Amino acid sequence: MLRPPPSPVRVGSSRWAAPITPGTPISRLSDTEWGWIFSAMLFAWICKRAEQATAEQIDTEQLLRLTALDPEPWDAGAVAQILPELADACSDLDWSKPLAQWSREHITEFLLKAMPL
Repeated sequence: MLRPPPSPVRVGSSRWAAPITPGTPISRLSDTEWGWIFSAMLFAWICKRAEQATAEQIDTEQLLRLTALDPEPWDAGAVAQILPELADACSDLDWSKPLAQWSREHITEFLLKAMPL
């Protein structure tokens, strides 16, 4: 016998609804359902940050990047993306040495190669 789909449950004040059966224990949520919950939270956060940017007359994209986290996730993602290219650009460095044992010239060379990436 076919049952109708579960009624949508709103997550927070989000306009997006995910069909999670009310009363479902957290331990029984599927990866898909967790994805719906996380997406709703992320979209609600972006919506609120966009409202704040508009109210403060700040560029929305700039405000979305400001999270008060250290390091900023935006910067951490960019650094993680360039690591392979940076390693190739600095192939002459001895990566087995701790940073404290690098010469001043090697550190300068490393940073100068990293900056344009």
